[in-house]
Formats: sequence, C-alpha cells, structure tokens
Amino acid sequence: MKVYIINGHSRAGKDTFVDLIKDIYNDKYPKEEYRLNSMKRIVPIINIDNISTIDPIKDIMRTYCNWNGQKEDKDRKLMCELKELLTNYCDLSYNYVINIYKQDLEIKTKALFIHCREPEEIKKLLNTIPDSKTILVKRPNNDYCKNNAADLNVDNFKYNIIINNNSDLEHLKELAYNFCVEEKLIL
Repeated sequence: MKVYIINGHSRAGKDTFVDLIKDIYNDKYPKEEYRLNSMKRIVPIINIDNISTIDPIKDIMRTYCNWNGQKEDKDRKLMCELKELLTNYCDLSYNYVINIYKQDLEIKTKALFIHCREPEEIKKLLNTIPDSKTILVKRPNNDYCKNNAADLNVDNFKYNIIINNNSDLEHLKELAYNFCVEEKLIL
C-alpha cells in the first residue's frame, strides 16, 4: 500500500485533489465491492482511502458541541486546540490514523492519504509508516485561515511532492492524473 501524508493551508484543494485521484483510479480499474480478509471475513474494498488526523476531533465536535460541519475560522481554531489537547493527553489522532492504516493494510487498500498539518505529527507518521511520502498542496493567493497553529505551520516542513493548485479544476485534474502515473497508482 502506498501512503501519502498530505498537507496544505485551508482551502488549498487537498480533498479535491484526493477525490480526483479516486475518480481517476476508479475509472481505470472497476471496483470490486468486497473480498475475504485473512480471517475469512468479508470486508469492503477501499481502493483509495482519504482520512485526516482531525477526523476524531470532528466526531467529538459533532457529538458534544452541536457542530454543523462548517469550517469557519472559529471552528478551525477549536479543532486545532482540541487536537492539541487530546494529542498531549492520549495521542488520539495518531492512534486513530495508525488503526486505519492497519485496517487498510489488512483489506489491501491501494493508497492511503492522511491529512496532517503539524510538522511534528508528520514526522511521527513518517517514522512509523514505512515508505510513506509527504505532499504539499499549494494554492497561490489563497485566503487561508490564520488564527490557528495548524495553518500557520504548514510551510515549516520539507515535502517530497508539491502540487501547485494554481489554475482551474481541469488543471488540477491533469495534476492528479500525472500524480497517479508518476506514483504508479495507475499503469
């Protein structure tokens, strides 16, 4: 399984980029629905998985903060602060990601994209997950959220792959296709 730790400022196009990769992959390879895992259990097939270290924090906010799923600046700040607290307390986000990584290995996922903003968390994931690579999605003139440490520290890391989302959706599709070819996700 190929693993990519993806980062970029808010509104840079990270999820859109991964969604385009999913579309390209699924168009090229018709998807099976289920397969048997090593324990002879039927499991769903996930060809390209897309998760974030912030996912468990979003779940907490939906459940206990009546959060509506919008990502306004105040929501992003709260997510960042909750993540920091829960990282210091029990490493919630890291443990969540590693559990998904292990599940994806078991069901033979083709590629896993892990959204992670904090440089120290990225380093920890790189040290834990063999052969993982980092991706930065950049969008010039992006009015990103500047009220939280996660967005402010995006540029404080040296990434393996840079995606310059500097045009329209068609251009981003082309970048996603080129990524799939270069990374041998499609042949």
